[in-house]
Amino acid sequence: AGDGVSQLRLPVTAEIQVLRIVQEALSNVRKHARATAVCISFEHHERDLQVQVADNGQGFDPSRLRSAGWPRFGLQTMRERAESIGGTFSLATTPGEGTRVVVHIPLREAWEKRVPA
Repeated sequence: AGDGVSQLRLPVTAEIQVLRIVQEALSNVRKHARATAVCISFEHHERDLQVQVADNGQGFDPSRLRSAGWPRFGLQTMRERAESIGGTFSLATTPGEGTRVVVHIPLREAWEKRVPA
């Protein structure tokens, strides 16, 4: 379409890492959250891409994470994936109030490729 709308394209390596982070977050929701709803959002800002996975599940106390296994291992893997592409990972959760995983990916000029929609 000639409406001037374009899509943001990340390098393939970044796309794969973002996909894996979202998959892990959704797997955690399915296995552990006891949620009835989950929302995935992608927000393109001028300098970054924000990806958020939020559920309305049971949440948990991050200070009581086990030293090994879930959820520590999955959370650490998501953090490492985000950092491997120059991004950041944050977790917001409270028992009884759900969980929100947020990843920010910086958009460097070399990373952007505009493709007509």
